[in-house]
Amino acid sequence: RLKRCLATPGGRVSGECRSRHTDGSWRHCELIAVNRLDDPAVNGIVVNYRDVTERRRSESEYRSLFDASPIGMAHVNLEGRFVRVNRRLCKMLGYQESELQGRLSTSLMHPDDVAAAGDARQGMLEGKLPRFEAERRYRRRDGTYLWVRTHAELHRDASGEPHYFILAIQDISARKAAEEQLRRTV
Repeated sequence: RLKRCLATPGGRVSGECRSRHTDGSWRHCELIAVNRLDDPAVNGIVVNYRDVTERRRSESEYRSLFDASPIGMAHVNLEGRFVRVNRRLCKMLGYQESELQGRLSTSLMHPDDVAAAGDARQGMLEGKLPRFEAERRYRRRDGTYLWVRTHAELHRDASGEPHYFILAIQDISARKAAEEQLRRTV
């Protein structure tokens, strides 16, 4: 990257690196280097570093909690596509993470549940619903349907703009089967 920066006056490169702190520990840094060799007042490469060690640690801890959750978890973009899914959701539905990423979440829902999901998504985007909970059916990879309880919330960035949906998806198939069995015996 430095060679690329040196070869391009005014050029800018960015990246991440690890650097040794004065206490001997390794730190994660983001850096931006700008070639100012053509500027007589600077005559050098200007490099700005930002220590992102704590952010990287927090992201790693979040990912661990996300993946270790005993219920299915997903981040869904504003168009309704899976961006991130945890291992539990993959196991529940029988898909690999890569097979779910980018897929419309409604493509896995029972057709009778799709309209309500769309209405809820729109209601959250418009600020009419702070969150949404529902029992619905998701189609597993093998074609069978799984009853789940979903909890959805819209994550907004610091300025209040919608960023993505967070879904918590719990398998309630056993409970639904028990309820159905009870109805049959009554």
